Amino acid sequence: PEAAKAVEAEGWSFVEVFPNHEYEFIQQYDRIWPEPVELSQEDADRLEVVKGEIERLEEVYHDADNQEELDEQLDALEAEQEQIVEKTEAYSKEQKANAGAYVSYHRGDIHITRGLSEQQAVAQKSEPKPKKEISDKLLERLTAHKTLALQDALSNAPQIAFDLLLSQMVRETFSFRLGRQVSCFDLSMKAPSLPHDDESLEGSIASLNREKAFEQWAAILKPEDEKTFYEVVSSLKKEQKMKLLAFCFARSLDAVERPKVNIAQQEREMVNRLADLLQLDMTKYWKPSASLYFNHIAKDNILKAVKEVKGLEVADSLKKLKKADLAKAAEKRLENSNWLPEPLQTGVHKPELG
Repeated sequence: PEAAKAVEAEGWSFVEVFPNHEYEFIQQYDRIWPEPVELSQEDADRLEVVKGEIERLEEVYHDADNQEELDEQLDALEAEQEQIVEKTEAYSKEQKANAGAYVSYHRGDIHITRGLSEQQAVAQKSEPKPKKEISDKLLERLTAHKTLALQDALSNAPQIAFDLLLSQMVRETFSFRLGRQVSCFDLSMKAPSLPHDDESLEGSIASLNREKAFEQWAAILKPEDEKTFYEVVSSLKKEQKMKLLAFCFARSLDAVERPKVNIAQQEREMVNRLADLLQLDMTKYWKPSASLYFNHIAKDNILKAVKEVKGLEVADSLKKLKKADLAKAAEKRLENSNWLPEPLQTGVHKPELG
């Protein structure tokens, strides 16, 4: 097609063309990313306008009765935002000479993925993606809660933390011999960036547990008489060192799924395996409520959750309620039910629904 010819003209070392979008095909490549480019003033101004309009629509979304109409507006604005943001970066000639691109049809449109390198396997036919029940923004918030819970659980599992840290070091040291593996840890020891507009994160059980432990460790580790951190740490008992390692290493764990950022299925599986290993019980950290969840999903999906826990008759009795009232009713019906949305579910802990 013409689109493929245009991409080839960009200077890539190879261009793969598929009639249907195969997500698994892309996952078989490493990715390189474009370099930053400064926006024109016109594009920068328009980007601010689009961002403001998206924020305005998201604020009124959960109380609106015309959510399908708002979805269309949001989709159009997000598409425009993405087009402008794409102008903030570009691939160099050197990058293009060592990487390729992938052209396919995706949801009726031509989809182009650039910066693919090191093909490792042939493409396999993918299953069609199910319709989203929650927005990317809500998914980010839910997985942020899951990240905090995993950090808290890992902080209290020093032997697991030690083994994970060692395996992470092995991964970094021997990747050129043993092959690449996905990971949800960042050994630079940076704390993950959590959504700043979700006040429930700061007051969550996991966050409060971590803050309390931080203050306790800070009191123990405070250097006195000009001692170095090494001298303070080396003087701790072995059990204290293990617990301290677990606490610090847990801070690097990042399981947040952010909008517009592709997450490999392997990474999701690793996060859930970690949750299983820690026997994480998310019902101790998160409860379904109107403010945390039901206000942010469609009415049909609220009723689906109620039906799952309380049955069809109860769900049908709530159908005529307005969105805000339905969200509050769902919160009441699912209180102490152990119900969790899919992003917060783990393999080990599958509680009985109440």
